[in-house]
Amino acid sequence: MNAMKKDDLQRPGVDVLEEIKGLRKSGQCKEAERLARLELEKNPGSSFFKNALAWSLYDKCVRGKKEVSQELESAVKEILSLCVQDRYSPYVRAGLALLRAYGKDGAERSRRAALTLGRRLDSSQLSREAAQWKRADGEQMVLPSDYEAYCSVMTKALLETRQYQACLDLAEEALLGQESWQNNGDFWLQYRQAQCLKELGRLEESRDLYKVLLRQKAEWYLHYNLMEVELQQGCLEEALRQGLAAALAFGDADKKVKLFMAMANMYKKMGEATTSLEHMSLVLALRKEHNWAIKEETLRYFEAQGGRLEELPSAELLAAKLKRFWRDEKYKGQERMQGVVLRILPSGKDGLIRGADGRTYYFRKASILEGKSQLALDRPVEFYSEPSYDKKRDRESLAAVQVKVLA
Repeated sequence: MNAMKKDDLQRPGVDVLEEIKGLRKSGQCKEAERLARLELEKNPGSSFFKNALAWSLYDKCVRGKKEVSQELESAVKEILSLCVQDRYSPYVRAGLALLRAYGKDGAERSRRAALTLGRRLDSSQLSREAAQWKRADGEQMVLPSDYEAYCSVMTKALLETRQYQACLDLAEEALLGQESWQNNGDFWLQYRQAQCLKELGRLEESRDLYKVLLRQKAEWYLHYNLMEVELQQGCLEEALRQGLAAALAFGDADKKVKLFMAMANMYKKMGEATTSLEHMSLVLALRKEHNWAIKEETLRYFEAQGGRLEELPSAELLAAKLKRFWRDEKYKGQERMQGVVLRILPSGKDGLIRGADGRTYYFRKASILEGKSQLALDRPVEFYSEPSYDKKRDRESLAAVQVKVLA
């Protein structure tokens, strides 16, 4: 009796609670659940046995589960009905586990369910601290905080269900409410903000935010979204410039079908029928190879221009041909610069070039067009220059792209 905490003396069924806890620790989740249910029937108002049953259900049906299932949904529903959101219960853990599963699922039903579930969690009480631990091999592991996980799933669901203002508000609140982020959580919140601003017609704000994001990551989808904003503002030349950047940026061609179709329409609008048809051919080839639907209007226009669907080359060949065109168009009027490899960073994936003009240019190994296997210190190179951003030093910088390593 002396080993017990003073508060335990006031708890009903202390011995039984300890037995349930022991069963859980030994992995006997079903037996723990059975015993907890039995005791809760005897003490229906006991928060202790409600929490004991909730933890038993969590261990049995929720812990480690990452995909939506009827079992997971039923268990979380019962857990949330048994207990309250506090540090003694699995309320938050269970709710966030299902919320993450909904976020990964992508189905329309899951988006709606995520929003309903999210409203049952008091976000102001969620931890802002990242979860940290060491693996057996000594590697330090860090996971997003509960609050970051919540905001990530909820803003995504709000955006995908077209609740743009609510998404914008939550993203803004989150960015102000937490300083440290994992897995680029702040980047994704800002990206959703930019998307919402675009959909709400706040085009200037959206454009400015996309440009900020492009300083952090030169991803094709950022260029693509900025292209759409420029098109909505009637800036065809700048829209095409962003389209070319998106086409050349890293990313699978089948993910860029809408981009290529938009470029086909832009070139058509500019009176460049042949170039428009080449982009449309790539779109049709990709759709044909993936057995995706083809709009009758698009097919009619293609055939009216002399195209034949059955005679199309492979999407790979069409993309390779267009890639040369995109490169020539993007860097038209620019002179290739000369320099030498100054440094290769420890990762081996990027490095620095000292230009003939005396300035330093950052490059990614993925941006090397020719001679990648010959990359070495002091090796002469040719490249184009682009504005970039040094995140570590928080300042504008220069990047070398389309690099050729010379013999």
